[in-house]
Amino acid sequence: MTKQEFDKLKNLIAIGEEINFDYNSQEYWISQTPGEYHLTRVSDSYSQTFKTVDNLFNNATLNGEYLKDVYSEITW
Repeated sequence: MTKQEFDKLKNLIAIGEEINFDYNSQEYWISQTPGEYHLTRVSDSYSQTFKTVDNLFNNATLNGEYLKDVYSEITW
């Protein structure tokens, strides 16, 4: 995923879209409930919850790596 695609992903989540993507042969899902954003690893339903889109994209981790640092390795 390019930086431009990553920014588009952030914008889609901010307007209410739910997105699936792959990282290191694992599928992940970003979803929302009122007032919360969730990043879930599909294989075992491990989920991280954040209050804002910015918190999700700045603090969510994929196998110990920050999402914001590994976006170039994500397949969307």
